[in-house]
Amino acid sequence: MATSMLGSLLQIVWQVVPSSASGQARSYYVDWRMLRDVNRRKMAYEYADERLWINSLRKNIILPKHLQECSVSE
Repeated sequence: MATSMLGSLLQIVWQVVPSSASGQARSYYVDWRMLRDVNRRKMAYEYADERLWINSLRKNIILPKHLQECSVSE
């Protein structure tokens, strides 16, 4: 009798208490690897123009050696 009463009480509590209050919190990203990938892609997008400019200076054989060496140091 007491166990069935306890079981029905638990069912009522689980219906009233939202699932987010059960201790499990969810975020937008699945795990740390997805967050790392998002940050990496954001940085790649942010610095893409600068990287393209520096690499084009570095690989350009027409420019003087001084400019090529400056781009390598950056």
